Amino acid sequence: MEYVNSSVTIAMTTPTPITYSALTPANTTANSLTNYTLSLTFALQHYSGDRIFLTLPTTITLVSGFQCTSSTSGVSVSCFKTSAQVLSITMTSISVIGNSLGVVITNVQNNWYSGINSFSIATATNDTTNYYMEQGTANATLTAAALSAACTTTNALVLLASSTLSVGITSPFQLSPPDPTLVKITLTLPSQFTPTTSCNGSLSGSVCTLSGQTYTLTNLTNFLTTINVTFTATASYFTTSSPFTSKLSYNSSDVATDSTLSITPYCLSPCKSCTSPTSCTSCLPSTYTSLTSLYTPNSSCLASCPSSYYLPTNSSTCAQCSTTACLTCTTTATTCTSCASPAYLMNSSCLLTCPNTYYGSATFCLPCANQCYNCTNATYCLTCVSGYSLNPDHTCLLTCPTNYLSLAGICTLCTSPCATCTASASKCTSC
Repeated sequence: MEYVNSSVTIAMTTPTPITYSALTPANTTANSLTNYTLSLTFALQHYSGDRIFLTLPTTITLVSGFQCTSSTSGVSVSCFKTSAQVLSITMTSISVIGNSLGVVITNVQNNWYSGINSFSIATATNDTTNYYMEQGTANATLTAAALSAACTTTNALVLLASSTLSVGITSPFQLSPPDPTLVKITLTLPSQFTPTTSCNGSLSGSVCTLSGQTYTLTNLTNFLTTINVTFTATASYFTTSSPFTSKLSYNSSDVATDSTLSITPYCLSPCKSCTSPTSCTSCLPSTYTSLTSLYTPNSSCLASCPSSYYLPTNSSTCAQCSTTACLTCTTTATTCTSCASPAYLMNSSCLLTCPNTYYGSATFCLPCANQCYNCTNATYCLTCVSGYSLNPDHTCLLTCPTNYLSLAGICTLCTSPCATCTASASKCTSC
């Protein structure tokens, strides 16, 4: 008979790949306390008592009070930690375990910075050997938390000028980085601002540098939750700026970000600078708005000076016209362009009475007809200039008509039966 050796042992050294595995956090925000759903499709048959070993990355932890719950009908689960990062999940069923399983794990503390986190998964038999039947991985991608950024010096902003601003940046949670030197904060200014100097950080020992539109703070070893970034920048014309972008990062991974901070100028358009939002001390130039003049009494910027004010040469400030002369004026306080009733405008002056040879019409002195010395309108003379006589039709003539005699500058009818007369109306020269 042939020799038979019955003590041969075969060792299976490579577990079968799990058909499908996924880990889905209910909240993907960094540092959040959330639930994870483990979804599996098995490659091999499993029975009641078989286990799943889930190895968490070192940056994600199970908080006290965590629990595991099956989301698959007919299967219950229980779990405990075999070590700080390894979770053992036991499957229980009155029959054979199906080819898929869902497990909800509560009280999982997310990593405090964004990025991809890899979990190892293995299945094992229900005996004590802990032989791995299947193996696989699953990734969970976390997003940055919400950073808080607020400008604390908006009332110092002057459009089209250099202003010093301060932005407070607050982390949503206190950091505990394994290597504090890898913590960094960046603040990127929108296009409406041109940085003019480097910045300062309120944290002692912090270093601030400027590159393009971005300020970077490093050496934040003692950073807890809040830091103020102070910088000087020239602001262009805008009503509300584009958002600032601020980031708190660790080892090039975003911890928290903010892009909600926008700035509305303290001075309301068309003010360039002001003592209150609507009390201007200077105005925006015409390249940004047509409202370029400064009206001093109420400190408002206007397209043109109001009634009783004028814009002096080489000035951007309205000045008041002479209160005793002009309603409106130009160039000087007494160079009138209109008058208040009952005055009349003549040769850039306001007169209560028009001079001889002129009459008042509306608010203007207008010339009388030729040879009129005084008149009530352009053709109705009251008196005539020297050498002319007032005709009965209120025109001025060099020679009075036949039957009329010029007496004291007035054409007077000769007394009948005189056809012509001289010296007096009754001294006839013809009959």
